[in-house]
Amino acid sequence: MTDEASSTDPAARVLVIDDEDDVRGMFEIALTKNGFSVEAARSGDEALELVRECPYDVLVVDLGMPGMDGVAFIAEAKRLRAAVGIVVVSGYVNNGDAPALEGMGVTSVLVKPVDLGSLVSSVREQCNR
Repeated sequence: MTDEASSTDPAARVLVIDDEDDVRGMFEIALTKNGFSVEAARSGDEALELVRECPYDVLVVDLGMPGMDGVAFIAEAKRLRAAVGIVVVSGYVNNGDAPALEGMGVTSVLVKPVDLGSLVSSVREQCNR
């Protein structure tokens, strides 16, 4: 993980969605440490309410969550905020998911366990697209 906060737009807002408290907390710390404004949600339903209220720049989304899964959340989030960047971070990505995710505008998929430097780089790339 690098501390390149100066190269990150201080207004870049990121929402981390993951049902695992430890993972969500690690992602929040890594992204905040690198200059992003970070909020977090435990579920797709909770995250959708936040997306309705705030124009996030990037969503970091786990696919395997109880209730509304990551794919359903991404579809709805893109409907509400078409320009939002998406970074998928999941232990449940399979070859069948890739075409569907690409069709939804997802350009960054990371498989758990994730190197935090790769997460920060992927979020930064989404902000600069």
